[in-house]
Amino acid sequence: MAAVLAGCGGLGAQGIVGADQGISFEQLVIDDEWAGALDHVFSHGVVVNEDTLGVEAIKRVGVLGSFLADEHSLTHMRDTYWRARVFNHESWDAWHAKGGKDVNRRAHEEAERLLAEHYPPRLQVEPAVKEAMDAVVEEARRQPGLFTAERYKYRP
Repeated sequence: MAAVLAGCGGLGAQGIVGADQGISFEQLVIDDEWAGALDHVFSHGVVVNEDTLGVEAIKRVGVLGSFLADEHSLTHMRDTYWRARVFNHESWDAWHAKGGKDVNRRAHEEAERLLAEHYPPRLQVEPAVKEAMDAVVEEARRQPGLFTAERYKYRP
């Protein structure tokens, strides 16, 4: 959140698990979800004034009251609501009736859907450029000695 507030152009390490020891497509989907939520919040701006603070609503509803049914909450929710694709937003009963899939299961299903739809990836360069790049790689494979650690060892 601090990085977003500071104006960063992007957040890194999405999908990384275990201190950069591996990657998880499911974690990538989950990280995309929360990044989307932050993007939604900050793309609308964070307005702080008497109305958005809702002090009157807080006084009206009280400590044990429900803000969900208060008109102030409904008014502002219409402008700021973000619907999750992977995080659960339903009641316990509705969630359970639909199979009770936790966030990891839902993220796995979303990763499977994305891979089925977009894999293998579409070529992003012209075929002639790909052929030239493949030729460079093939030439390098024919000369494995160029890439040994011994070649780059420091010798005083």
